[in-house]
Amino acid sequence: MRHQHRIRIADDALQERNITIPHDVPTGRQILEAAGLSPPDAYALFAILSNGDFEDVRLAEPYDLRQRGPERFIAFRADRLFRFTIDKRQISWGHPTLAGAILKQLSGFSDHSHDLYQVVPGGQDVLIGDADIINLDAPGVERFVSRLREITIIVNGRRKKVRATELTFEQIVALAFDNPPCGDGVQFTVQFTRGPEERPSGALVEGQSVKIKNGMEFDVTSTNRS
Repeated sequence: MRHQHRIRIADDALQERNITIPHDVPTGRQILEAAGLSPPDAYALFAILSNGDFEDVRLAEPYDLRQRGPERFIAFRADRLFRFTIDKRQISWGHPTLAGAILKQLSGFSDHSHDLYQVVPGGQDVLIGDADIINLDAPGVERFVSRLREITIIVNGRRKKVRATELTFEQIVALAFDNPPCGDGVQFTVQFTRGPEERPSGALVEGQSVKIKNGMEFDVTSTNRS
């Protein structure tokens, strides 16, 4: 009895569906046929690697599914490919245009912790919005980079802008005071409200950290044990 391998295959909107294939080492053509994509010659197929890179899988090329775990693929009905990079990861696309929202999904930052910019050689990089339509048909390979999004938090009633997805107890204390109290008997307490859904409020002790979001509020106080 042949082993049935389950794989996931996405379309150009990154909508994935599960299919099974009765081959340990199918060709690209067999993967496309199992997905019901016909004729296979009209499609370009890529394996999506664990690091986010796209690996070209040709029609007659065998692809070993053994000992790989769940495999992900993407297929385009296209006769021409357009290449670009995100943070030095190379990706091939089957259409000359790409929506900003799709580009952000490809970047891997679905938590919105980063912004994406289109690199403009010799000029100012362009911030990519979800509704933006990017032209991949221009000469050369388009380059995109991710950058931590600036987040505004409130620490002891003062607005602070940080580029981070989480902060440590020590970092929050440093933000709370221009000249933090010091000495052997000094202790700090850190409490927060309006945090992310998974932990909207609570307290931190030394060595702990917490994920942050815009508008999160921190109350830091110092006490002296002596």
